[in-house]
Amino acid sequence: MFHGTFVYQTLLPADRWEVWRFFDNPANLENITKPGNIKVNYGDDQNIHIDLRAGGLSLTWRAVITERRELDYFIDEAVSPPFPLISWKHHHSLHTLDMFTGVTDYISFESRVPASVIKPVLEWMFTQRKRELMKIFK
Repeated sequence: MFHGTFVYQTLLPADRWEVWRFFDNPANLENITKPGNIKVNYGDDQNIHIDLRAGGLSLTWRAVITERRELDYFIDEAVSPPFPLISWKHHHSLHTLDMFTGVTDYISFESRVPASVIKPVLEWMFTQRKRELMKIFK
């Protein structure tokens, strides 16, 4: 088993409330994950079920919002992450920086493959998301 952490920061030209409202709606994950490889299905505010398509495979990811402070942060933890992940904890925090809102994603994970394999995938994913976020919050 391997352990890893990953941090990604995004600066958005929008006020904190607008950014919070966007991130507080799990369905918006579909809007920032391209090209259409994700479908968010959820039953309540705390449980999120995500269907992923990657490389011809269909995967299901279940996560639970374990902690939330409005306008500040929320934490989601995987209940059943897809292979090669064993565990996943994702802390999303927002902070005001002048006329902008900073979004920091801090992820800690355990996997069946070295963190050096997981991190480039996360870097690619969050770079793609940042690109989509910049289109939304222009």
